[in-house]
Amino acid sequence: MKIGIFGCGGTIGRLLVREVVATEGCELSGGTSRPGGPHIGIDVGEPAGLEPVGLAISDDPRAVMAASDVIIDFSLAPATAQHMLLAAETGIPVVLGTTGFDADDYAAIDRAAADAAIVEAPNTSANLNFLLMLIERIAGVLGDEYDAEVLSMSERRLPFAPSGTAMEVAKTVAAGRGANIDDVLEKVRDGVIGPRPPGTIGIAVVRGGRVSGGQRVIFAGDDEIVEVAYRSTDPAIYAKGAVTAAQWVVGKPPAKYSMRDVFGLA
Repeated sequence: MKIGIFGCGGTIGRLLVREVVATEGCELSGGTSRPGGPHIGIDVGEPAGLEPVGLAISDDPRAVMAASDVIIDFSLAPATAQHMLLAAETGIPVVLGTTGFDADDYAAIDRAAADAAIVEAPNTSANLNFLLMLIERIAGVLGDEYDAEVLSMSERRLPFAPSGTAMEVAKTVAAGRGANIDDVLEKVRDGVIGPRPPGTIGIAVVRGGRVSGGQRVIFAGDDEIVEVAYRSTDPAIYAKGAVTAAQWVVGKPPAKYSMRDVFGLA
């Protein structure tokens, strides 16, 4: 199986290169980085700390896609629309680990999923996705009588907030309650804001250090508090999950899939 990596010079991209090279039955078919970036033209193995693999990092996603059976995309959100157009044109499946999308990006993903298998994967950890299943169930059982808060910590370099994982957690709480996340989400609280509106879901964002990521969901009732927590200590777990998703999605019909589909948790 030939796997191409979009964003192979980034933190997760480098780990993906190592994971693909180390995984039996997988072959690295190429990698991209942003046009004009420092990695263009160097061997894909170099940023990952590997011996040369004989493939130069490119700024041409079309060429890498043409050489691949599947793409793992951990690039940047501004490139998503272009990558989704290429997926739709070629039918090549994509594991989309990029986050920070706006409404136009989500629309591009939905359009591409009519012609290619797309795994939308804001977090590729198997255990985090298992916890999402539990969080959805807990949210449904406890209902709006319990105030829901998502506390999210990410490393200092993450350029947007909330993180993709934090948003996925909040969406999962909303889904468990049968609510539309756009109607109930509170991202910002400042000044005299008055009492908390019933049914809202809050997100508090922490940035610092080089932590891989942590999420805590608090369901606060009048008489008790229920908490669910997750923390990753090594970002390599995300590369492992993404490669698992790439192996799973090849041969699947066009549709938008989730990591819960990949892990059999849907």
